[in-house]
Amino acid sequence: MLEKLQDQLDVDVSKLVQLSMDGPNVNWSLYKILSEDLQKRVSTNFRFIDIGSCGLHTVHNAFRAGHNASEWDLGHWFSSLSWLFKDTPARREDFTTITGSTEFPLDHCAHRWVENIPVAERALKVWPHIRKFIQHMQMSKKAPRTKSFESLQASMKDELLVAKVESFISIAKLVQTFLVKYQQEAPLLPFMAHDLLLMIQSLMQRFVTIEALSYCKSAAGLLSFDFSEKNLNAPQNVDIGFKAKKALSDIAKNVSAKDILQFRIECREFLRAVVQKLLEKSPIKCKLVRNLKWMQPKAIVEDLNGCLKQLEITLSCLVAINRVNSDDCDTIKSQFLQWHTSVVSENSYVFQSFDTSSQRLDTLFKEHLGNSTAYAELWKVTKSLLLLSHGQAQVERGFSVNKETMTINMLERTLIAKRAICDHLSSVGGLSAITVTSGMLMAAACARSKYRAHLEEVAEEERRQKLKRKRYDEFEELEKLKAKKARLEKDISSLTDSADKLAEKAENTNCHKFLIESNALRRSAKDKKESVQKLAAEIESKVKEIGGL
Repeated sequence: MLEKLQDQLDVDVSKLVQLSMDGPNVNWSLYKILSEDLQKRVSTNFRFIDIGSCGLHTVHNAFRAGHNASEWDLGHWFSSLSWLFKDTPARREDFTTITGSTEFPLDHCAHRWVENIPVAERALKVWPHIRKFIQHMQMSKKAPRTKSFESLQASMKDELLVAKVESFISIAKLVQTFLVKYQQEAPLLPFMAHDLLLMIQSLMQRFVTIEALSYCKSAAGLLSFDFSEKNLNAPQNVDIGFKAKKALSDIAKNVSAKDILQFRIECREFLRAVVQKLLEKSPIKCKLVRNLKWMQPKAIVEDLNGCLKQLEITLSCLVAINRVNSDDCDTIKSQFLQWHTSVVSENSYVFQSFDTSSQRLDTLFKEHLGNSTAYAELWKVTKSLLLLSHGQAQVERGFSVNKETMTINMLERTLIAKRAICDHLSSVGGLSAITVTSGMLMAAACARSKYRAHLEEVAEEERRQKLKRKRYDEFEELEKLKAKKARLEKDISSLTDSADKLAEKAENTNCHKFLIESNALRRSAKDKKESVQKLAAEIESKVKEIGGL
């Protein structure tokens, strides 16, 4: 990876700002090697700006860690639901006939857990029909002998299953908003610490005591928080989600108080593991990320003193890695004050009305800061921070688009075509911006004939593959005949040699017994010669047959 990266990086190494990544160990090893190389080429203190790994990736992993801590194993249940009808049209037809439902489970995503919200919602919707289907198959003694069917049979005994799934969805929705917002390539790192703080606080409100929460109003308080039992709500006070509470009340008569208490404890473990993983791995643990609020447009207008403090901390972080000269820090702070007085004050409405969903931070700063030489040093620092990636947004967004585009049994070519259409619509600014050309009209008019041509092409390809398989089978059979013929010829040679030796022995000893044995071997060799002749004729016929294919 290092060699390939160095081959492609035709830039001055001192201009490299950040190495963005998802976070696997191999990426951290590469990061370490590149950092060492950077220090050798520039200076000992010159390093990358480190904000940790992908902020989106860590949220997915934190949610997965929470689910694993609960030990609910809902992933296996989701997978069993989808695999029950995977590539089995007959079973799907039986399901529709028995239950009257035409909706089926969705595919479970094992590595992007928050994307499973639609999967979980669909699972709850079809679960009553699945239960009916399983019961019917059991009564009719037609139950399929598959792992997925057996797993679903076992899950029918879990009275708390619906409550678990509802709680799963409730927690997932708390973090989904963050993931959707940050699936864009615009510079959003200055907002990430604040949004992560709000998300973590909303999760903690569900299982942490009110007294302990009062110490978690800042990122520093969160990072030093003690998750021991004394700061956590009692299991009966844990917020498991509104719909999960309703599901519990519906089954209260069928479930013991002990099982309900255990379920609430598992919910608490789910929430605690999510929060702990976020605090351990997310960018909020980086000092630089926590102090970029001075780049938030609304904060610049409303909290000048706070922004100045955070700017100073940011500069100290950059000085430590030799990205900013300490002699320039006072100048940068002075330029920030001048800029706030002369530019921000005059355009306060523009800054206060800034919206990340429709506007870009780099565009705003370029227009109101980067076009003036009076703030050159401040702009230099701001520009380098705007370059920082908050995560692999393009990859994450691509996964989400694919998830929305895919349907059951969709072929690869269809997915590629849909993505091409989707990407083109995005590039031109939406459906209303499409210009309908004569070529597009012609392509639409010829769609049916192209479809027929495609079907003929598929049929021809199937015919070729069938012929290819037939030729392969014929060649395989031919090789078997040749191998059998070779074995018989070897046996004949061995029998003939043995018969000659026995005949010679009979002559020398004048013993008729050896002569009888010799004649028996010769008769056996004669029979095998006849078999060889038949095989030779069969081989010749097979060669002619193959030549005609």
